[in-house]
Amino acid sequence: MRRQIRLLTSGHRILLLVGLLIGCVCMAASLPYRSFIQQSGPGKDTLIHLEQAGSLTYDQSVTSAQILVHNVRFRHNGAIMTCDSANFYQESNSFKAYGHVKMVQGDTLELIGDTLDYNGSLELAKVWGEKVVLTHWKDKRRKQKTTLNTQHLDYDRVYDMGYFYEGGTLYDDDNVLTSDWGEYHTAEHLAQFYFNVKLTNPKFLLRTDTLDYNTDSKDSHFLGPSNVFRVADDNVNESELIYSTNGFYNTETEYAKLYGHSVVRNTERLAEAVDSMIYNRQTGEGFAYKDVVLTDFKNKNQLLGDYCYYNDSLGNALATGRAIAKDFSQEKEDTLFLHGDTLRMYTYNFRTDSAYRVMHAYPHVRVFRSDMQAVADSIVYEQNLSRMGMFQNPVVWQEQMQLLGDTIYVFNNDSTIEWAHVIDQALSIEMVDSIHYNQISGKELMAYFDDGKLIRSEVHNNVFYGYYPMEKDSTLQGYVNGETTEIKFYLKDQKLEKIWAGSGNTGTMYPIPMIPSDKLKIKGFIWLDYIRPRDKYDILEWKERNSQDVLQVQPKRSAPVMDLKKMKKKE
Repeated sequence: MRRQIRLLTSGHRILLLVGLLIGCVCMAASLPYRSFIQQSGPGKDTLIHLEQAGSLTYDQSVTSAQILVHNVRFRHNGAIMTCDSANFYQESNSFKAYGHVKMVQGDTLELIGDTLDYNGSLELAKVWGEKVVLTHWKDKRRKQKTTLNTQHLDYDRVYDMGYFYEGGTLYDDDNVLTSDWGEYHTAEHLAQFYFNVKLTNPKFLLRTDTLDYNTDSKDSHFLGPSNVFRVADDNVNESELIYSTNGFYNTETEYAKLYGHSVVRNTERLAEAVDSMIYNRQTGEGFAYKDVVLTDFKNKNQLLGDYCYYNDSLGNALATGRAIAKDFSQEKEDTLFLHGDTLRMYTYNFRTDSAYRVMHAYPHVRVFRSDMQAVADSIVYEQNLSRMGMFQNPVVWQEQMQLLGDTIYVFNNDSTIEWAHVIDQALSIEMVDSIHYNQISGKELMAYFDDGKLIRSEVHNNVFYGYYPMEKDSTLQGYVNGETTEIKFYLKDQKLEKIWAGSGNTGTMYPIPMIPSDKLKIKGFIWLDYIRPRDKYDILEWKERNSQDVLQVQPKRSAPVMDLKKMKKKE
């Protein structure tokens, strides 16, 4: 039996007439009849409602579907679905729609495509075609929206989620996301993309395999090896990147929170941490935790620590917890290693040709380089002056020579020490052998070097000395001990060549076997080889001086207090 009904107009009256006619046809065909407006329970429609169609054809012997053509319109549980034609399966509460398929849900969701397979019981819409587009407006005014393009999209209305398996692209303001697989949760404004994920922005490019992206907060959470490259003038700069295996990156503020092994790198610097990092790309500020390494390629130095702070915009940095500074800028590739409980680095005239850095290290500072070692309570290194200032119980070693005093300044030239200036309680000791020492002390000492070798030293004010002249074959001639106001030593091939002493010199030379025991060491002699850093690893272990091996505290004169009352009386 075959029946055909032509719908000549629209509106509730026509729909009611169509329902009645279909009921009659179904009854004549001995088929079960259900009204289009039937509900399974209070408050929710379970059945799909046909609201409009140009024509309807139904033949049980051919198909169980009602064939709808022209301006077809369905309604189901708050969603309106339109198409050019459809097969409506009333028994299974589903339909297949063809041509200019469109589903609108409320004021915020629209889904279009070429073909739609809709299951009303599951509230599942499967849409495919050359261009399937899911548009999600973020507010009812439709001023902001997120768009998902693909060729096959399943949209689950129960969970407010669309997902694809054949590649898709999500557009959200300046951000464009692509991946092989993906989900978009409209209620949560959350996109979850998998496999070959790429997030493109005018300022950066993010590549990963797993990415969660929130269209409201603009936060992206990536898992697995991921890179965020800098983009400038539409060109991707792969030398400027953020790398991590687990992290968050805000696409608006460019604020990154990175976990696990992470790297932040640009053309001049690199920051690397094992535990976690926080980095603000716009301000250049970063915080890094555990086994942190900050590398400056331009200035050839590194800053290491358990915690580091740095600012790329200012060129400043801080390191604490097993903090180490490395300087490998010297021509001879002899790295200087410096440790202190706290290391601070400041850059002056940053991003100019006259830029230079100042390093502060304190307390418990230890320094190692193959040609020079040092310890002090605090150290200041000024790059522009090539000067290292050491304060509070400083000691410097250069081969077999030891310098100590209240304050020591060491000046470098290229890769070697050029000269040293010891101020107050200056003491210089050179080990000749395990028993004999060349010694000199005074208020002020200057030591000059050539290619790392001592060539001249001079001491001023209250000078005490004791030294061993040598024969050409390094045999000791005797021992000279005395006092003077100032003295200068000249050396060649690390052997004493000439001495000049100032007025009031009281030097006496003793044959080696006849040296008085009380003259072997000058007043204030201190040999501190036992606290000397032995290698780059030894700088991390602070070694205290023996109680007897400390300089005497020198009282400082205070300025006289002027008694104004007495002065007035005298006047």
